[in-house]
Amino acid sequence: MLPQLYPDPQVVQQLLEDFEAAEIPWPHKLAWRFGKRFAQNSWEATQAQLQELRDAGIDDAEILRWAEGACVQTWWVMSADGGGVALDEFTPSSGRVVGLGREAYEAETLRTGAAPGASPSAPSQARVAWVEVDLQRTEYGQAAAWAEARYGFVPNFFKAFSLRPQLYPRHQRALELLEAPVSGSLSPRQHALVRALVSQRNRSAYGAVTSRALLERIAPGEPLWQRLGGDYTRHPWSAAERAVLDFAAKMALTSYKVTDKDPARLREVGLDDAATVEVINVVSIQSSIERAAHMLGVAADTAPLLARKA
Repeated sequence: MLPQLYPDPQVVQQLLEDFEAAEIPWPHKLAWRFGKRFAQNSWEATQAQLQELRDAGIDDAEILRWAEGACVQTWWVMSADGGGVALDEFTPSSGRVVGLGREAYEAETLRTGAAPGASPSAPSQARVAWVEVDLQRTEYGQAAAWAEARYGFVPNFFKAFSLRPQLYPRHQRALELLEAPVSGSLSPRQHALVRALVSQRNRSAYGAVTSRALLERIAPGEPLWQRLGGDYTRHPWSAAERAVLDFAAKMALTSYKVTDKDPARLREVGLDDAATVEVINVVSIQSSIERAAHMLGVAADTAPLLARKA
């Protein structure tokens, strides 16, 4: 993709080594900064950084397009990393795609800022998000009606994307997939533990409202949220719970370090491949939403996104 945007191979090499030093248009550099922040430390995003994009002539609709692109890319890349999906190589002469196999590699440790489990200050409730919203659009009204029927209110994440209403079907499906285990392989308790751990690892004030409530619904009276904060390994877990949590923790911030030994450990404690896929989906989908909420300054909802019982 980079050679299509930048035909000069020297520019591509610069981008891969240090994009800040690369000779590319200023809006492109801002896009690279946005993507890096989304991937590595979205919880440190500020409103001033978003205003910098506006000052460069990038409007809110375009900012939302960047956020959605990063959101989908996170979902896709983390799922591929966690599932050990082989790299593809397109051969122009044959038009075929050939799997190459993913080489093991070490990457620079991600900068984390606060200790795991630390909660950031929630964005101001005076605004839905740092971007403008238009709640008069027909598409927003349809999505809002869906949310009202399902959750009893409209989440701020939906409102924040009102300038890009074509994204609502994808967001609706993502929220549905997060509500409960899709297969019978991962238990509701294991699913809730994964969601809560991911929210804490992502320092997500937005995601914590729902993931904590889900955990308390599944295991009332147990201080599981507190145990997941900081070093969760100090607390007692069943063999299956510990394996699931270790896999989710590794995926949440360092999915590129996942190897075939990680899902193998899940099998050793009696979980099948469907459970592995479930964990991968939960971590990647939830991380993409939580990081987008960080980057757009989406205010935490006052109630959890828990589907009403039929």
